[in-house]
Amino acid sequence: EVTNTGDVTLTDVTVTDPLPGLSAITPAPVTLEPGDSQIFTATYTITLADMDAGSVNNTATATGTDPNEDDVTDTDSETITANQDPSIDIVKTASQSAYDEAGDVITYSFEVTNTGDVTLTDVTVTDPLPGLSAITPAPVTLEPGDSQIFTATYTITLADMDAGSVNNTATATGTDPNEDDVTDTDSETITANQDPSIDIVKTADKSSVSAAGEVVTYTFTVTNTGNVTLSNVVIDDALTGSVDLAVTPSTLAPGEVGTATATYTVTQADMDAGEIVNVATATGTAPDETTVNDDDTVTVDVAEAAGIDLLKEADRSSVSAAGEVVTYTFTVTNTGNVTLSNVVIDDALTGSVALAVTPSTLAPGATGTATATYTVLQSDMDAGEIVNVATATGTAPDETTVNDEDTVTVDVAEAASINLVKEADRSSVSAAGEVIEYTFTVTNTGNVTLSNVVIDDALTGSVDLAVTPSTLAPGATGTATATYTVLQSDMDAGEIVNVATATGTAPDETTVNDEGTATVDVAEAAGINLVKEADRSSVSAAGEVVTYTFTVTNTGNVTLSNVVIDDALTGSVALAVSPSTLAPGATGTAT
Repeated sequence: EVTNTGDVTLTDVTVTDPLPGLSAITPAPVTLEPGDSQIFTATYTITLADMDAGSVNNTATATGTDPNEDDVTDTDSETITANQDPSIDIVKTASQSAYDEAGDVITYSFEVTNTGDVTLTDVTVTDPLPGLSAITPAPVTLEPGDSQIFTATYTITLADMDAGSVNNTATATGTDPNEDDVTDTDSETITANQDPSIDIVKTADKSSVSAAGEVVTYTFTVTNTGNVTLSNVVIDDALTGSVDLAVTPSTLAPGEVGTATATYTVTQADMDAGEIVNVATATGTAPDETTVNDDDTVTVDVAEAAGIDLLKEADRSSVSAAGEVVTYTFTVTNTGNVTLSNVVIDDALTGSVALAVTPSTLAPGATGTATATYTVLQSDMDAGEIVNVATATGTAPDETTVNDEDTVTVDVAEAASINLVKEADRSSVSAAGEVIEYTFTVTNTGNVTLSNVVIDDALTGSVDLAVTPSTLAPGATGTATATYTVLQSDMDAGEIVNVATATGTAPDETTVNDEGTATVDVAEAAGINLVKEADRSSVSAAGEVVTYTFTVTNTGNVTLSNVVIDDALTGSVALAVSPSTLAPGATGTAT
């Protein structure tokens, strides 16, 4: 606004302003009478430099020409200040929203924008994240609205995996024209794809066991197969009684291995089961306090060796007669390494089928017993011994059976003997030619059966005369008969003595015999008759010779010997009869 403050008219009144970028000042030159005013106008567009300068100060000069053609001037300065609003913005982004394992490389991008209205110099990004690479580029200058992307890389650590996330705050800093710092921060959180995992491998120091009482040492190898640290790693193993058994080390980084050991004493139940199945569990605690676990099973085989032994004993070493009772004792021992059930005895001799042993279930080394009785038969006596084979049977846990035989022999005190009684059907005879019938009664007086029982009797001409029956059990009797015709010699002997022999064959092929004698008396009746005859009935003169004939007859039942004639007339003394021995009825003569 230009005013003519003088008292003369001013012509060619103009306004000049040296401010660069000022538009033309209008209106065109004017004339101002004293006291008149004219408003001139011009426009100016604020520049970034003006913003950065903080103010625009310029001086305008009004010039007019007075009537003397002299210039009349006046100046006025005007300063306008900048409403400076320095501002900066940072946006931080990660190349991925999550990470999987230590060693992953994250690229961070920091986009810094000058969101104010003044230039910012020395614009930089700082980030306190330990391990972050250098942030590039070097410090830059950003005019309002300009942006710059800074970058840096970061390698994920195990601590980051365990933490579950990486959270960091980046700061963008710039210097405004007033040398003041302008800052902005941005945080970025990327999460860990935590995958806690554990693996256990259980091994035994032996592949099989053969007896209760053996000690198996189990080794537990635990590996952290996840991507985070596991703490408080322990083993639970019911078989070995391990509860929270500490693994060494008990904190495992990913891929790290820890171990533990435990021992187990094999029981008989394990042996009977046929195998020892051991399931162990490894447990570890992840950083977020969740737990992970893994099972592993190891099987130790049982080298099963089922065995049984039978000892059979009799209460006597020998028997002497059928009907005696033998008591057998069966002692059964489990000689294997597994329990045997349903232990029984089979013994055909005593008729025992599945005879229960007491106890009927036997642990290895244990013994059970059973008894049975047997009544001796005649066939046993005849056999010469009683051989008894018994079998003990037991069932192993796998349902197979084992058995053992034992034989006990009871001897027979064999006493074979025979008795013969010989009888005649008459007590005496009175004449040759009579027939005597002999009866032979044979008794088995021993304790074994006799076979092929026969009679030998020379008198009757019997050789191996069969007895009926010809086989005799002890105490049994058999008979045979034979006849004999009395001879004169028997009559002359005065008695008939008959000795017969009974013979039997024992089961052992030996023979026994006995003699029996029967005597039949002779009812002797000796008699003689003499008939004397002369060869003439009369004589007529001395000197004649008379011949006498003596006829002697044996009128008895026995032979007469030394038959002689005594005849005083003829002077015969012990005159021999011819023949001089006369059988009954026979005749001899003498003259």
